[in-house]
Amino acid sequence: GEMHYLPARPDSFYYLPRENGVAYAAQESWVQNETIKDNILLGAPYDAQRYNKVIDQCGLRRDLELLDAGDQTEVGEKGLTLSGGQKARITLARAVYSSAEILLFDDVLAALD
Repeated sequence: GEMHYLPARPDSFYYLPRENGVAYAAQESWVQNETIKDNILLGAPYDAQRYNKVIDQCGLRRDLELLDAGDQTEVGEKGLTLSGGQKARITLARAVYSSAEILLFDDVLAALD
């Protein structure tokens, strides 16, 4: 993708409120050598209802059902145990689960069929 510079105007993105956080989901997914759940929470407090809603919204439910340890599955170094699509859905879920007011998605779904 491309991003072009536009001088800041009062109505430009530069002045968007950022005090409530910005979450970014990149096209190239990244995961930590932690469990799937820890990768989604990324240190945020666990809220079971919210977490399950995000799992469903991001299409991770089926993936978790196929894994013996579910969301407690260790993803391994650079997510070696996961497919590209699974990593993309985890990256998306991390951004959606965050408490950020603004979500930026850089073609995070490119790896999905």
